[in-house]
Parts: sequence; structure tokens; C-alpha cells
Amino acid sequence: MCAMKTKVLLVCLSACAFAHAEFTCALTDPLEWIYPDSEVAEAAPFAETDVPLGGVADVNVLFNGLEPGKPVSVSADAPDAEWFRFVEVFVDRNTGLHGFTAKPAETNTWSVRKAPYRAYEALAPIAGGAFTPTGATAAVRFKLKKFPAKRGAFAVNFVFAQGAQSVRRAFKVNVHGARVPDVGRGSFKYTNWFNLTDMATRHGLELWSDAHFEMIGRYAKLAAEGRQNCAWIPLSNVFDVKDGTPVLNEARLARIVDVYTAAGIWWIEGGHLCRFNGGWGAKNFLPLFSKNVSTTPAGAADVARIAVPLVAAVEKHGWKDRWIQHVADEPDVVNAAEYRQTCAIARRYMPGVKMMDAVENCAVAGALDMLCPKVDMWQKDRAAFDFQRTNCHDSVWCYTCCVPGGRWLNRTLDCHLLKPLYVFWCCSEFGLDGFLHWGYNMYQKNHDPFNNTTVDNWGTNGGSALPPGDTHVVYPGAVGPWSGARFEATRQGVEDYELLEQLRRRDAAKFGELSRRIVRSFNDYELDVKLYRATRREILSALD
Repeated sequence: MCAMKTKVLLVCLSACAFAHAEFTCALTDPLEWIYPDSEVAEAAPFAETDVPLGGVADVNVLFNGLEPGKPVSVSADAPDAEWFRFVEVFVDRNTGLHGFTAKPAETNTWSVRKAPYRAYEALAPIAGGAFTPTGATAAVRFKLKKFPAKRGAFAVNFVFAQGAQSVRRAFKVNVHGARVPDVGRGSFKYTNWFNLTDMATRHGLELWSDAHFEMIGRYAKLAAEGRQNCAWIPLSNVFDVKDGTPVLNEARLARIVDVYTAAGIWWIEGGHLCRFNGGWGAKNFLPLFSKNVSTTPAGAADVARIAVPLVAAVEKHGWKDRWIQHVADEPDVVNAAEYRQTCAIARRYMPGVKMMDAVENCAVAGALDMLCPKVDMWQKDRAAFDFQRTNCHDSVWCYTCCVPGGRWLNRTLDCHLLKPLYVFWCCSEFGLDGFLHWGYNMYQKNHDPFNNTTVDNWGTNGGSALPPGDTHVVYPGAVGPWSGARFEATRQGVEDYELLEQLRRRDAAKFGELSRRIVRSFNDYELDVKLYRATRREILSALD
């Protein structure tokens, strides 16, 4: 009987202890990944940040010991504060040392964690100041874009509560006198390619309906908030084929441009006029909607059927100083001559329009106004690209995609969050004029971007897979797009580019010292977050 009473008492005490268990939380750096198994006790503290005017002050909050299913309230004594709940995504495979996904016997030591694993990446807006955790661990992000003073330090006081328990934390924001410019014509050229049709289908909307255009606006607005000032319009979205002839839907084109403009995007990228005649690396090109090789008389006529009405619309609507035209994606040595001829044909029908493409090397130099090599190819052929920029007045951008991998800077899901940020430090260090990535919301058919983050690569007939997160940096939320940890890190990198350029103009020696403390090349840099933060503070202080 005594033993039974003791057992009952222990059960009751256990239940009471569970009922009164306290959650713990820690403020952590937004440039450090958080995982569902992250521990508050092991988190590096992050109690203050330095920001320029026009920048963003942000911090992550990691929680342990929450009661699943019970709302957690989050609040700050800062007006215009924004809160986001982290949603985990599944990283099923690591990026390979060269790129794509790692082979079975390959270990990419530059991945932040060995796959498979889950990471907190997507950022779902918190409505009503509270979220409901699904487990004992959760994470949120605080963002502030408007500051109470033009310059100086202030404290933001947080209160987190679940049930009867509440926890307070303070976060210091040091606002500096330097200002990053508004996103637009004069800001650093940066583009992620949009999948416009997916903005309808993913959200259950009728294609090209008013609701679809409203959704395009939401995706474009988020892009501009991430400092994107260029946006792509695939030509298949604005041309209809009637009796075998492409016909421009000018009204649709104008409405898309108007939506982009309202969101704050200045540069408009006309989608590719041509495609490979076969898989990547084919010897020649076919005009869109055509089976004729672009450099034949019939093919040239097909280029004209697209280019002539397109440039007429560009001129009619006054977009000529905003328009960047793509010709064909990723030309290489094997098709350089055909590509050059195709560009010449396009220029005949689109005189005065700036042209730009992602290129594999400098073999097509002279055919374009803007050359855009992958970061590793730029580094390999730097002398040739520098020659074009210096002597031929070409603009040189850079891009990343499914390659490069390993140590190279990229922005796949298993990259350190400093890597996408450092791309823009390199752009400043080496005088590059823009950055391109193909995957804003390029989810593939039957693709769940939360749980299928690597997808088969159609360019090699499924022989390899695109690395985790290569297809996207935003996520389809319930009523619009959600940002992500990589997208936000990229945004900060573009901010840093603007600050570095200001410092270069003010003090070139100081610029060189601080820039090279962090990056020496696209595969030589420092992955110490504290060093990065300290160096950024020096840049901001030097600009005060």
C-alpha cells in the first residue's frame, strides 16, 4: 500500500513538473543556420547589430522546451517590427564538390551539414503576434526596416510568452550614418528569374487573371525588398502562336511590366529569343516557337517575327532605357560562331537594345553588351573578361547555378549563409556589374520545395540532380511568397556591395584592407561570422 502511494505521488510530481516546465530562448545571428535539433545552451549569443540607414536590423530567436500546440506570443517595443516563423525544409542530398549533387562516394567538406537533414529556412509571416509550435523547438526571425533615429544606438525589448511564462530579451541596434540607396535604376544590378505561370498554378489561380497579376505583384515586391532590381519575362508568356506564327500579346506584356514597376523593379529582361537545337552544348540554335536553325534565312525570319513586334512595344511604351534582351542561354566554344551570327541577326531587328546572356566563357566576347559568366569561369578567364571590359566597354556580370560546388561561393541550401552574401563582396572587389541566378521560384512539376529540394536535371537526361535549393530562394506560402534564410543573406550581401562601393570612393586604401580581410577570390574567403560582423562594423564606422 505504501509503495502504491509513493508511485502515485511520483506520477503526480512528474505531471506537475511537466506542467510547469519552462521554455528557454536565445537570440542568434541570422547568418547562422538553425535546425530542429539546435540547442539554446549551445547557441552563440547575438545581442546587437550594426545597420546602415535604408538597411535591415534582424535577429533570430531559438526556442527550446515549448509545449507543442500551445500559442507563443512574440512582441517588440519597436514600431513597424515584423516577425516570421521559421518553417523547416528537407535537405536530402549535399551539393557536389564540382556542383550538382554529391556522388555516393563523394564528401563535400564545404557543406554545413551532411545530408539528409532538416533546416529552418522558409520564413512565414506571423499574423496577430503569435504562432503555434508543432514541437518543443521552434525559431522565429525579427526584422526592422524603420529606425527611430537617423543615427545612434537604441534598444529593442522583446517579450516572448507561452501560457503563464514570459521571457524578456533586449537587442541593441547601432544605426550608422551611411545610407544604402533605394532599389532601382542606380542600385547594383541583381536578378533572380521568375516563373510567372507557377505564381498562378501554385496558388490555385486562373492564369493571367486579375488575381494572378496581384500574385505576381507580391512576388515582385518581395524580390525588390531583397534588393532585386531586374526581372525576367519569358517570351513564351507574352507571345501566343496563331496559325504557326508568334503573335505578341502586348497588353499582357505591358501589364507585367507595370506590375514590376509598381513593385520597385527598374530593369526588364526580355526572355531568350532562341534555344539550343537539342540539349545543352548543341552546335546551333532554334528561334523560339520554330524548328529552323537561327542562322538560316528561314530561321532569321523567325527571329524577326519575335524581335520586330517586341522592340516596337519597347519603343512605344518608353522602356528602351530599361530593357535588357537575352538571346540564347549559356553559349560555349562549340557554338560560339553560330551564337555570334544569331546575336547579329537579333541586333538587326532590335537596334539599340542592350543584350546580355549567361555565357560559359569569353569565346562570344564582342557579341553582347553584357557578359555573364559563372563565378568559377570568370575567375579562370579573368584576364579575357577584364580585357573586354577595359578595351571594348563591355559590362561583365557573374552568376551561379548548379555549379560551382565545393569551396566556391554559391547559395545552395547546404552552403554556409555567408557564401551567398560574399558573392557581392567579390562583385565589389573585382568590379563586376551585376549578379544573376536562374532560380527565384523555379519549382519543377510535382515539386514540393519544402520537401524535395533537389530535383532531376533535365539538361543531362536525369544523369545528375540540381543541388538542394538551386531551383528557388523563396517559398509558396498560403497567400503569397515567403522569404528564406538564403534570400535574406543575399539581400544583406547586396546592401554590403553598396557600402563597399561608398567606401572605395571615400578611401580606396581602407576599402582594399577591409574587403580583402574577408574575400580574396570566389573560392578564398573567411567563414567566421564574428570576423564578418566586426569588419562590417568597421566599414559602417568609416562611412559615419
